[in-house]
Amino acid sequence: MHRLHRESTESSESSESSETRTAKLSAFPGLAPPLDPFRSTVMQMQVSSLCRHAGRLVPPGRAALPRESFGRPSATTTRRRRTRVTVHGFNNNGNQGGEVLNRVVSSVPYLLPLFDSLRYGRFLMLQIPLIGQVLAPLNPLIQLYFTVPFASLATFFAIYLLIVNNFEWDRSVRFNAMQAVLLDIVLIFPGLLESVLKIRPTGGIGLQVYIQAYNAIFLFVLVAVAYAIGSNIIGSTARIPLVADAADAQTR
Repeated sequence: MHRLHRESTESSESSESSETRTAKLSAFPGLAPPLDPFRSTVMQMQVSSLCRHAGRLVPPGRAALPRESFGRPSATTTRRRRTRVTVHGFNNNGNQGGEVLNRVVSSVPYLLPLFDSLRYGRFLMLQIPLIGQVLAPLNPLIQLYFTVPFASLATFFAIYLLIVNNFEWDRSVRFNAMQAVLLDIVLIFPGLLESVLKIRPTGGIGLQVYIQAYNAIFLFVLVAVAYAIGSNIIGSTARIPLVADAADAQTR
């Protein structure tokens, strides 16, 4: 009996020591002993059964690799999202060119009321010759404007139809064009009043009032046009008194 007990103890110790050695060697893949073929097949069948229940089939000859973190998606299942990058700055030629074009188109329509107001500036230009010198670069356009028949009417409708009613332009461009058109319409009323009342003073206080009225009309239009063009150059929108609210309502 003592001998049997001793043999069983030695066999258990040898089995424990073999299991301990196997566990230690398993930490080093290169030193781990090969598994029993029958035991390896049973383990692969168990893994395949578990994966089959999970909806994924792993072939018996391929072992399933455990995931380190289930919260992170794998590289194969991650969807790549396209990111649209828009570069803004001085090197963006498209945006810069469009902005310059908008400023130019916003400023050009103000030449219409400026040209139509020149008839009211004849007295002021005699008193202040500098105004004529400032407007001298526009002389070729002024001569063409007053030489071509119906140039004023054609320019008026061209601005209204091609810019104000063209919604492809920015609202600021259309607003400036509408202000120029309304400012030109305002200039109709002094000429209409003059022709109806037949105001032709020849001297005295009447002539002085007549000259001051002409100077005020021209000076108002000149300052408004200079203010609007200057604002467009620096990238802001000018609101001219008497016409800004009406232009705002027409371009909404």
